[in-house]
Amino acid sequence: MGLPRNAEAVLEIGNLITKITGLSLPQSRAFIQQLPAALTLELYEPQAFRLGQQLQALAPIRLFPLTY
Repeated sequence: MGLPRNAEAVLEIGNLITKITGLSLPQSRAFIQQLPAALTLELYEPQAFRLGQQLQALAPIRLFPLTY
């Protein structure tokens, strides 16, 4: 997988993660620079769905629910 090829997409993905999850922008961008990687966030189901939908439009990405 790796980084999205388009530098603009990298910035847009970081902004999107921050907007939907509340994660800080520096943390979002650091995560993107480390792809492929995992990021564990506690999200409500609608948040996770929205994040997945919008991220898939920008990059090949998979979200997995964690059960406790």
